[in-house]
Amino acid sequence: MILTRKIVRKIVLAILRGSKIKPGDRIYIEAVEVGKMITDLLVEEIAKLDAVAYVEKRTDRTDLAYSIFASEETARLYYEMLAETKIQQMWMYNKHLILAGSSRRNKYGNLPPHLDKYRKAMLKKVYGALRDTIEWWGFYIIPTSKKFFEDIEGVSVEACHKMAVQAFTADYTAMAKAAEGLLELLSIGKGIKIKTVDPEGNEYLFKCSIQGQKPVIDDGSINLPGGEVYLAPIRNSAEGHLFLEPISIVNDMVFSGILLSFSEGKIEEESCRVGDEDALRSILDEHIDNRYLGEVAIAFNFLIQLIIGNIVFDEKFGGSFHIAPGKCAPGTENGQTTTTLHWDIIGFAAEFWVDDVLVVKDGKFQGEYAVLNQLFI
Repeated sequence: MILTRKIVRKIVLAILRGSKIKPGDRIYIEAVEVGKMITDLLVEEIAKLDAVAYVEKRTDRTDLAYSIFASEETARLYYEMLAETKIQQMWMYNKHLILAGSSRRNKYGNLPPHLDKYRKAMLKKVYGALRDTIEWWGFYIIPTSKKFFEDIEGVSVEACHKMAVQAFTADYTAMAKAAEGLLELLSIGKGIKIKTVDPEGNEYLFKCSIQGQKPVIDDGSINLPGGEVYLAPIRNSAEGHLFLEPISIVNDMVFSGILLSFSEGKIEEESCRVGDEDALRSILDEHIDNRYLGEVAIAFNFLIQLIIGNIVFDEKFGGSFHIAPGKCAPGTENGQTTTTLHWDIIGFAAEFWVDDVLVVKDGKFQGEYAVLNQLFI
């Protein structure tokens, strides 16, 4: 797919719609591996809205340099200085927009841990310091370059790129309208039941309580692409087993075929078919909240039908669901507030029920919710 100026303008308008920029806003934009045309057009449109934007442009190479080539002491000093610089720059802005056109889906995956810890400490310090200053954060995957998809095995780069552009520029107003019934069902529902099946045909049953919990719709206002409804289950309510087959990346480590067993809300047992089980266990043991769920979600963006290893895309895969051990997602609450982990793990449900209503069967919405099976182009 060739990215014409017309398509790029559609991408820019999608960003503006999602970020709800208004006159007087001050927007700090981080553009990583994003082309000049998109940032130029975006700033022009922001100026027309009588808002102020500052663009910080970066590349993968500059992001990685001090985690790969520097000595440990130099890496520590660089990231400490970078944290202070960012805090001083960003405190005057009320919105923070990250545009990620990175050409590598897991670009930090092979970094020396003793060096990369300083990069992670820098991010934690910056976002911690600015949490009360910046009223809105947005993370948008910008599909302006086919390079983004070059390291994804088994799928066509052209197919991935076309999918990404269509998903990014979907008709999210129509999608949100179609999801109103699902949002209402989750608002009044008491419980969720999920049946998953592994490749050998073994069935696993899972349930949790959602009574009184507030569901939130991501219609492209929180992330782009959008297309999910999520909520926080009652903390001690999860019971049973979940098999989560697709690839999942956390802390720059790759897992798939994850099997989780729950009792009284807690993950009591865990295993994976791909990945380091000791590392999986270590992630869950790092904080008591990491063994409880902060989120259960169901996705309905059927323009996304390829798993590419990027969670902002994968979690919106039409007809899929996902759970997140760790802290709750924005706008939801169940007491999971002190951990820094929020790990979205995708699954495909043979059946997804809310109370006695079958919502999804084998990847397709059922009954009155079948309206969500369409492509919102």
